[in-house]
Amino acid sequence: MSSNKTVPVAEYRRAYDRLHRKVNDYHACCSADEVSHWKEMTQRVLTEVSNISCSRAKPDDVENMAKARARVEGYLAAADERIEAYKRAA
Repeated sequence: MSSNKTVPVAEYRRAYDRLHRKVNDYHACCSADEVSHWKEMTQRVLTEVSNISCSRAKPDDVENMAKARARVEGYLAAADERIEAYKRAA
């Protein structure tokens, strides 16, 4: 069981920037192994980020976090299919 950690605004913003970087990293993967590793690391990052909150975050910050999480979750859902496609092509 994990508890919600309250962080300063700067750390909150770094967290959603980190998620955006993970999306960019997904596009750089060029093998099943790389996508598999990306998926593992990204799930860890998403778990960490999901357990933070910021009482001083502006509405834009909250929206950016929600968008970043949604994008990452979408790519995580598609990762297995991409891994299988790489394996079929090999």
